[in-house]
Amino acid sequence: WASGEMYSNRLVAAESVKSRVLAALPHVRHTEETSVAMVFIDTAGSGFHEDSIVDGESRSNRDEAHLVKAYCEKLFRAGVLRSEIGIITPYNAQVTLLREIFGETL
Repeated sequence: WASGEMYSNRLVAAESVKSRVLAALPHVRHTEETSVAMVFIDTAGSGFHEDSIVDGESRSNRDEAHLVKAYCEKLFRAGVLRSEIGIITPYNAQVTLLREIFGETL
């Protein structure tokens, strides 16, 4: 999905990793969260408030950031290392907010 939506299908996973999930790592317990390669959580209609930064170019959403942290905490409890998680956002303001919310755990 991400390849088509954000990279005009130019992003291609290597054959050796395209089906890999976190649960396949020897130190990670098999859970619902570790059994999928990628997660998208649709927050449309959830009442989450999006903030615009002064320049109008960047956005952040505190509720979404807390949702991401809660999901990552489930991964951490399953044994996933912080270095094995990637969080992607197109907004610099959201990156800043995630760093603030995660603190030292990011």
